Amino acid sequence: MSNISRKLLMEILTCGEMRNIRDQARENVLYSSEVNNLCNILQEVLQSKDPQQNLLAEKYCIVFQRNYCTTNEAERDKLNDQLMKLADAQTSVSLVMDPKQYREFARGSFSETREGRLPYHGCAVFVKTQIDTLNRSGQGTGIEAEKELWKLRKENLRACRDAFEVLQEEALFNAPEHEPQNVESPNMAEVQAAESKASLIQGLDKSADGMSTVEGKDVGYLEEGYMAAANEVKYEAQEARAANIEAQALKVGQRVTFQAKDKGGSVKLTGTVEEVGATTVTLKCGSMSIPVAKESGVFSQPMSQPKEHTQAFAREQAMQSLGPGGKVLLARHKGTYSGQIIGKTSTFAIQKINENTAVLHRLKDLEGREKDAQGLLKEGNELTISRDGTNVSLSQLKPGERDNDKVRTQQKTRGSIGR
Repeated sequence: MSNISRKLLMEILTCGEMRNIRDQARENVLYSSEVNNLCNILQEVLQSKDPQQNLLAEKYCIVFQRNYCTTNEAERDKLNDQLMKLADAQTSVSLVMDPKQYREFARGSFSETREGRLPYHGCAVFVKTQIDTLNRSGQGTGIEAEKELWKLRKENLRACRDAFEVLQEEALFNAPEHEPQNVESPNMAEVQAAESKASLIQGLDKSADGMSTVEGKDVGYLEEGYMAAANEVKYEAQEARAANIEAQALKVGQRVTFQAKDKGGSVKLTGTVEEVGATTVTLKCGSMSIPVAKESGVFSQPMSQPKEHTQAFAREQAMQSLGPGGKVLLARHKGTYSGQIIGKTSTFAIQKINENTAVLHRLKDLEGREKDAQGLLKEGNELTISRDGTNVSLSQLKPGERDNDKVRTQQKTRGSIGR
C-alpha cells in the first residue's frame, strides 16, 4: 500500500470515529428527537385531507430549512422563491373551495374542463415543482430523522395534490346543472294563514250521520277531500315552521314550539328558551322550566296568535272588571284558588279571587281530558280550582263557602301566584 493510500485510509477511519461521536453527542440526540416529533405532527397533517393544512405544514418546513439549514444567501433566495410559489398555491385552494367562483374562473382561464382533464394550475403546479426540488436537494444533512422528514414532506405534498383535485372535481363536475338559487325562508305569514283556514275546515260541524247534502246531493266525499287537504296543509305548515327555525341556532330568549316525535305528536310545548345544552333545551313555559331532549322532537316557530288569544288581551278584560288599582296574576302550576269566573277568552278563564285581584287560568289546563266534565267553567260560577303540579280539579262553591274561603284563599295566593 502506498503512503498516500495509507494516509487516506487513516483519515477515513478518523472521520468515521468523529462522526460516531457527533451522532452520539447529547445535542445531536436532542435534535434528532425534536425532528422525530416534527415527523409525528406531519403524519397527523397527512390524515387531515385538508390542502390548506398540507400547504401550511410545507410552508413551516421551508421556513425551518431557510432559517436553520442554509449557509449562503443564494440558498436562502431559492427558499424564499419557494415560499412565494406556495402563496400562489394557497390562493388557488381558497378559490376552489368556492365552487361557483371556481367554475367562473375555470371557464375564463382554461379551454376545457371536462371530467378527467382538470385545470393544471396553482396548487397542482406547486406540488410537482416542490417535490422535484426536494428530490434534488437530498435528504437534509443525512441523519435518519431528517431523511424521514424529507420523505414525509413529499408524502404531505402528494396528499395536498390529491385533496386539491377532489375539490376541483366537486366544483366542476358534481355541481347541479343550474346554479343554486338563494332559497328563501318560508313566508310564515302565508303559512299561518293557510293553517288557520285548515283549522276552520277541520272544525266544521258535520250532519248527524257524518255526511252532508246540498240540494239533495250527497257531498260527503267532498268533505272527506277537504278534510284530507286540511290535514296536508297543517302538516306542511308544521314542516315549514320547523324548517324556518332549523335554519337558525336556538338561542336563549327565543320563543319556540316543541312537538314530540312520539306519542302521535300529542306532546306540544310553547315557551321561551331558557338554556341550550349539548343534548337538551330548557323551555320556560309559564312558571315552569321544562327540559326536553333535542332529538326527541321538532322545534318550530310558534304560530302567532290573534290578539284575542293572547294573555295581554285576557289581562285587559280582567282589568275592566277590577277597575283602577286592580292586579291580574297568572295561576301557578301549584295552588288553590277560589272565586267567581268573571270572564273567558278563547285561551283563558278569568277568576276573581278578591275585590282587587284576578287570576288567569289557561283553558288547556282546565278543560282537557274531562277536567271540566260538568261544564263548570261558565261566567258567574263560583269555583275552587286546585292544582298540584300534575292534576287539576274543579269544584263549585256552595252558598256560604265563599266568605269562609276568602281569608284562606288570600293567604295561599300570596305564596302560590306569580305573574
